[in-house]
Amino acid sequence: MKAISFRQQLSIENPESLIDVVVDKPKPGFRDLLVQVHAISVNPVDTKIRKGSGPGQPSGELKILGWDASGIVEEVGSAVTLFKPGDEVYYAGSVDRPGSYAEFQAVDERIVGKKPVSIDFASAAALPLTTITAWEMLFDRLSLRKDGTSDQGAILIIGGAGGVGSIAIQLAKKLTGLRKTSGSPSSTTSTSLPEPRPVRSSQRDSDLVSPLRKSSNFTARRAKAFSRTGRAPSGCAA
Repeated sequence: MKAISFRQQLSIENPESLIDVVVDKPKPGFRDLLVQVHAISVNPVDTKIRKGSGPGQPSGELKILGWDASGIVEEVGSAVTLFKPGDEVYYAGSVDRPGSYAEFQAVDERIVGKKPVSIDFASAAALPLTTITAWEMLFDRLSLRKDGTSDQGAILIIGGAGGVGSIAIQLAKKLTGLRKTSGSPSSTTSTSLPEPRPVRSSQRDSDLVSPLRKSSNFTARRAKAFSRTGRAPSGCAA
């Protein structure tokens, strides 16, 4: 099968940074699905591993990149119970197995989901890593309740136009009763049930946590969870 790989950690401008290769079609293990890949998406982890700054550094060996993907199940392993050939699926694969930059990929059924019927393969391939990150942040790290109640306070999402931020806004709106506000360098957007109380920070390096503490039911831990620095970008609001 055709695939895209690399042998050296080179600048992306170098024609050898990504190479077309022909490799053997993978055979599914006992819990694997063999997926005919219809669409992939590129994430920061792809570029980091290609540059050798993430797990799975190549050290000269042939490696197929790619994690987020969608496609159709062609074959299943002997112990597979959740899927059958012909199922449309999407997933973020495993960093220690050959990736999705290929015509076919073997992936453990336990990290695969059925593709939503309402979106196409390209849209589905764009979801897995960003959605997993946003879900774990909201419900595993912050322990928010998924009951739609309105007594959980408010949450600030910095970089709401980005991949994780945009998914976090949708999950919070659909599954919680939080007052939700997102900020970016150029705009601020609020979505609320009930009406939010704005707290603005106009300076790029201004303190974010102090004004948030003055806003009702807004905790500093929630602000910091969405910002590695705890600082607000210019034009950000809570």
